[in-house]
Amino acid sequence: MGIKAEVGVLAALLAAQPDNAAYTEAELEAVNAVLEAHELPAHREPRSRMPVLVLDLGPAVALQGLRRVAAHLAVGPRLPQPGAGQAAADPLLLARYGGQDGGQDGGQRRRLGLRRRRVQEAARPFAHLIEHSEIGGYYVPVDFPHPLPGADGERLGSSRELLSELDALGAALGLPDDVDPDADALWEGLDGEGDGSEPWHAYGAEAFACARLRAAARHSVGYGAALAFR
Repeated sequence: MGIKAEVGVLAALLAAQPDNAAYTEAELEAVNAVLEAHELPAHREPRSRMPVLVLDLGPAVALQGLRRVAAHLAVGPRLPQPGAGQAAADPLLLARYGGQDGGQDGGQRRRLGLRRRRVQEAARPFAHLIEHSEIGGYYVPVDFPHPLPGADGERLGSSRELLSELDALGAALGLPDDVDPDADALWEGLDGEGDGSEPWHAYGAEAFACARLRAAARHSVGYGAALAFR
């Protein structure tokens, strides 16, 4: 479908394709170099004896829609209007990305600029979700408050902090904490076929991404393994 979250990538390679594991091992060594540079504990990636988890997060719009929800909750208690497809033009999310003003008039630019400054001056809530790339990079189960710049330009995130952010987003969406990431209701919501019996059905794509990425973050924390986007 789209973006995938994988936990246990090194263990999977060593079990099935050991000759192809050197590149991933080098990436994880680079991760530890970043952690060491910030005086953080090293990450010890499991090499075997763990269940590998690969979860499809749906099309890119689902994750972007979840980031849009996070950007709004970062500055106030209200959810944005439903519509994951609005993320690409959402001013609060663009502010977190350092987005451009596009065709805004002068007054709109000033208001958007003010919102940007307020977001940048704040404590950057939901930073591990919003500021991490969806096309590469790692999350590791080490605690640090904001994503760290990696040597290759990608951000290094904390799966512990990511899990905390996703728990908060799930609660805001009304998504059950124990929802099965493979539940039919999630797939139906992703396709816009939710029956409206639950509050999160209005945010079907966002809930899908939240539930499945949350499951991956829990797996990362539980097994002490890195989470990677593929």
